[in-house]
Amino acid sequence: MSSSRCKDGKIAVANTGCIRPTCVVGALNEAADDGIVEQLSQRLGVDEIKILAGQLPALFLWQKMQGEDEVVCRNAAWALTHKADAEVATLPQQPLIDFAMSTPWDSLRRLALQLISRQPMPQEAVRTDFLDFCLTHMVMLEEPVGVQSLCMKIAHHICSFYPELQHEFVETLRLMHPEAYKPGVTYLIKKYLALYQ
Repeated sequence: MSSSRCKDGKIAVANTGCIRPTCVVGALNEAADDGIVEQLSQRLGVDEIKILAGQLPALFLWQKMQGEDEVVCRNAAWALTHKADAEVATLPQQPLIDFAMSTPWDSLRRLALQLISRQPMPQEAVRTDFLDFCLTHMVMLEEPVGVQSLCMKIAHHICSFYPELQHEFVETLRLMHPEAYKPGVTYLIKKYLALYQ
């Protein structure tokens, strides 16, 4: 059932029908939960994802993002990226970082990093293992451009707190030969190097 067929602000749930968002925001009953998971397991377009993002709670989507079905996880994460920054900020950052570093799926890594990049990260929340992860993956040619770019952006933010880390970040950028990377990454290499000149 397509979510676009429901009216009056309701959301379509497979095997359940159109339900009000309050049924989702509150304690989801088992049938509704299963129906939403089934919908998340389908091939969805951006319009359907945006509707789900507007009607499903962020923490519910975060829970479904951590499952074992790659399609369900990816759709839940994709929906989260369409949430407002205020809602993204409510996601537990440390578990989200753990997830980004451990997921075997490139698309989920990119989506998780996108969410992290939109969250406040004060100096006291900085993790050296996550910085190492970002510095390593931003140079890896086998990583998708989206992952490389987000790792570079996050590493730049983390290193901005410490002069000695800024030096490490710049040296890492200088070791990245622009001709070896795709245009999107090359642009960011030049952009960040220019900031430190």
